[in-house]
Amino acid sequence: MTTFTKLDDGGQPCITVSPYHRLSKVNDNVYGGFAEHMGRRIYGGIYDENGFRKDFIQSFKDINCPVVRYPGGNFVATYHWIDGVGPREKRPRRLALAWTGVESNQFGTDEFMKWCELVGTEPYLALNFGTGTLEEALAWLEYCNSTQDTHYANLRRDNGREKPYYVKYWALGNEVWGPWQVEQMTKEDYAKKAYQWAKALKLVDPSIVLILCRETGHSEWDFYTLKECMKLDLHGLGGSAIASLIDMHSIHIYTASTDPVKNAIAPRAAERAIEICGSRIDLARIQNNVPPTVPRQTICFDEWNVWEPQRAVGSEGAEEKYTLSDALAVGVWLNVFIRQSKYVGMANIAQSMDVISPLMTAKDGLIKQTTWWPLLLFSKYMRGWSVATHVSCDAYNGDSEPKWMRAACDTPWLDVSATIDDDGFASMVVVNTHLSEAREVDVSGLKVGAVVTAQAGVPSRRLLTNITVFDPPDNYSVPRTLYARVRKLDCDGDNTLLATWENYIPTGNSTAPCPDSCPVNPYIPVWVSTDLGETWSERSRVYDTQNGWGLRYQPELYEMTESIGNFSTGTLLLAANSIPADLSETKLDVYASTDKGYTWTFVSSVARGGDAFPENQFEPVWEPFMFIYDGELVFYYSDQRDPNNTLGQKIVHQTTTDLRTWGPVVDDIVYANETWRPGMPIVSELPFGNWIMTFEFFGAVEAEFAVYYRISRNPRTFGSKPDHALVATDGTVPRGSPYNVWTPAGGPLGTIVVSDGNNPELYLNHNLGGGAWTVLNTTAASSYTRALMVMPDDPAIIMIIGGGVLGGEDNSVQVTTVKIEPNLPKFGRCNAGSRANATGYRRQH
Repeated sequence: MTTFTKLDDGGQPCITVSPYHRLSKVNDNVYGGFAEHMGRRIYGGIYDENGFRKDFIQSFKDINCPVVRYPGGNFVATYHWIDGVGPREKRPRRLALAWTGVESNQFGTDEFMKWCELVGTEPYLALNFGTGTLEEALAWLEYCNSTQDTHYANLRRDNGREKPYYVKYWALGNEVWGPWQVEQMTKEDYAKKAYQWAKALKLVDPSIVLILCRETGHSEWDFYTLKECMKLDLHGLGGSAIASLIDMHSIHIYTASTDPVKNAIAPRAAERAIEICGSRIDLARIQNNVPPTVPRQTICFDEWNVWEPQRAVGSEGAEEKYTLSDALAVGVWLNVFIRQSKYVGMANIAQSMDVISPLMTAKDGLIKQTTWWPLLLFSKYMRGWSVATHVSCDAYNGDSEPKWMRAACDTPWLDVSATIDDDGFASMVVVNTHLSEAREVDVSGLKVGAVVTAQAGVPSRRLLTNITVFDPPDNYSVPRTLYARVRKLDCDGDNTLLATWENYIPTGNSTAPCPDSCPVNPYIPVWVSTDLGETWSERSRVYDTQNGWGLRYQPELYEMTESIGNFSTGTLLLAANSIPADLSETKLDVYASTDKGYTWTFVSSVARGGDAFPENQFEPVWEPFMFIYDGELVFYYSDQRDPNNTLGQKIVHQTTTDLRTWGPVVDDIVYANETWRPGMPIVSELPFGNWIMTFEFFGAVEAEFAVYYRISRNPRTFGSKPDHALVATDGTVPRGSPYNVWTPAGGPLGTIVVSDGNNPELYLNHNLGGGAWTVLNTTAASSYTRALMVMPDDPAIIMIIGGGVLGGEDNSVQVTTVKIEPNLPKFGRCNAGSRANATGYRRQH
């Protein structure tokens, strides 16, 4: 446990650790997982068309997860295990009522057990208390655990498994108190049914651990079911006075808040729930005269996480995109389980893949979200015994979510737990939940001369400074290169980066790097790096195969995150402006690659315009940008085609559901002034369902081509949203050809990062577009439109790619990386410690 002394603001924080004052054993099962048939969790997560996903198996081994709950969750209320065993071609497809889907039953009991053996984890099965029967539950237990010559044990043998699985943990239903459940029950009906099922199940196998269904730990349901079910039953246990029918009591709580501080501290409400539930277990035992010879029942916290169901809807797969604030909340959650290890016998993060998960799958790889890293740190270091710890610091005094927590819980800014393992290594986690202030902490209690190390997250690597991607030959035309773009192949799984740019080959010159079949046509180059930008080589060239003009301007790369029409997830799209040599027309064409950029095929034309000049009397289309949203590819561009000749330029978009046919032109940014010209649209997704579009605005009062932005809940409705001028706190007004990305690093709400074409600096915002913009100096050179990319191995590092400046005579394509937040502070001033391995993570702006 951790005690707390509240200091006034400005007081010197201090943490005192007593590593030899062991309090309670930390059960390894607090690092348990959960695999429900929900969204992509099973099909595409654990299991795909090639069988078990090996990349997920390895990641799961990294956290040494000891136990995994299956198959639900709400799903279990209509699940019949018998449907999921035997020959797969004979397994029935069933309606899955919990998440309004269809269950194929191609992954069932035997597949789950085999997967558990592969990853080295123990199975935990939940019984169907909705449409299921006691007979069905007894049959499943027999199938899994029996050594007898009986029907269901023999069925297991017929299905290829001679040895029993010996499943230890069994849940008596799931959330049957909830109105969303099939066969919702009252607490009275549930307690009666659960107790009778427990007696029967332990007749089949008295060694199993039975887990009682719960609510929040502090509800009337919890106390009633505890009192009715946690009692000595000599008849039900064959006369034993050293065992219990019910071994654990389940709690489910999810936390979330749009306020980053409330979000980070919310798991402290779960800590109070654990304390209340633990006391109620004791009270039930006292009132039921349970003798001390019966082991004390513990809490199974078998669903916990950060989840806001309105932003990650369960029936739509519940795929949360986590922020730094969420990672801090997960750190606090895990601190809670360490501090309350006296009561907690198991905890299962909900869930382990894709569905509100720290791990997300792509077709050919995994994405480790911010919440993965605290889970990894805890699972590596925070084992053994919890030790006495005292924290003195100031505290958060504002409102909380849930509201009752404000009066029931302390909320220090520093959330701390500590352990010592069997080898005598002490570990401590400190989570600083303050929105903007770092803390320097005195740490005492360890022996003088201790070796103290710090773990703060992902190991850093060297930053890149103006690494040359492509230096064109001397015979290239001015400006040689321009308008560079870079993309990480998220579906590739091996840190592959692709880059492209405007390529000013010396058209008509026989020495030009272009084959004889197209001696006068410019092409768009595609180059590749497989070492995160250190080195680059050519992968392919994209030629204009439709118009005979050449792909001259404004290439844009995109990797499809889901299937559209006949094009599958992972397909690469390249959009570019096809323009004849006399610049008399513009045509935004799309090409596709299904082999990671080696070969390209024309797909469709989106828009066609007039002369390629940026003056108002001409009517070109320019500057494409695209991504998938809500089952459509949304394609933005700048449009000078005004039939009424009352507008200079506007930003528009069109959409497609098949990549072949395109919907009508929809206005996004339009000003009723023929001299005003918004352009260069770039759109990024933000947390909590918001989107940001940045653009340059010729006509702005702040500066010529000042960078503006708009925020929208729907990326197809920017047209109705207000303008915001980007002005930094030092008065800098970025100008021209902006680019933006959002990263979860840099603050509780992550960071919006914006570049411009006039300065080498970047502009950072830690409040989802509200509040201050700060300037970050970089070593990158100025370039006309500097594209940005969040590095896949460290979200605090941003790659900048530039192709040079307009009119530049020595332009080349270069990449630079920059860290958007300083290195995390060291662990603090340590007065002592013997063989101490102190682990923690802190954040600082």
